[in-house]
Amino acid sequence: MFGPIGKTFDYAKKRVTDLDENSKVWLPKATDEKVESELGMIRGIIMEEFDKYKREVKESLDKEDERERKERGLEKTPEKDKKEDSKFDRNLLLNQEWSNLTK
Repeated sequence: MFGPIGKTFDYAKKRVTDLDENSKVWLPKATDEKVESELGMIRGIIMEEFDKYKREVKESLDKEDERERKERGLEKTPEKDKKEDSKFDRNLLLNQEWSNLTK
């Protein structure tokens, strides 16, 4: 719960039922089918938009990688090498973007 490095408390690592005042968790009852289906459709739309955003970020990172290679005067590498070189950086940035969105 306490991170000594950052000197912060992170209650996300603690289960809700570990607290005395939250010994039981009450989940809401399901609503009628119409509301549930609307929620499912909204979730689908949100996921489509997020996937679209991830593709755009990936494309922009690919363009930046190519631009940096040209600036450094490196020869164009085969597609496989290019993917392996930028995969870690791209995944790291996507994870950072995702954690910023979920805060």
